[in-house]
Amino acid sequence: MILGGILFIFSAYSSDGGFITCYSSNYTSEVYTEFEERNLTGNVFLEEVRAFDDHFAFFFVPEDLNSTANYYFSFEIKENGNTLESAEKRYYKEVSTQTPIVMRVPKNPGSSYEIEALIEDEDGVELHKSKTRIGPRKQEP
Repeated sequence: MILGGILFIFSAYSSDGGFITCYSSNYTSEVYTEFEERNLTGNVFLEEVRAFDDHFAFFFVPEDLNSTANYYFSFEIKENGNTLESAEKRYYKEVSTQTPIVMRVPKNPGSSYEIEALIEDEDGVELHKSKTRIGPRKQEP
């Protein structure tokens, strides 16, 4: 469903416990499929992917609506297996549902993308760890 230029993604869990999301974009003829591998400590963050005409946006949103805290965010973003950007323990202040951690990735037709993310609190406790792959349906593993 697209509202105001934002593509909303519908999700389901696969029989092997994986998280699979399929959606189409009105902006291109491509259909993308998302595969996630998650290893979470608690339910501290929700991860959301939004597709725009020229990029994807990966949102890491605290589940607690009343929470505001500081976090370390480590990540690696790849396009077709090649690293586009990475960082270790990038510090984010006052992360909340209104100011989540957001990563934007340019979208090239026919390319697949992967983001590995790790979020830790200020004491170094791992709160969220995930690996998300997204690309044209023909590239499903």
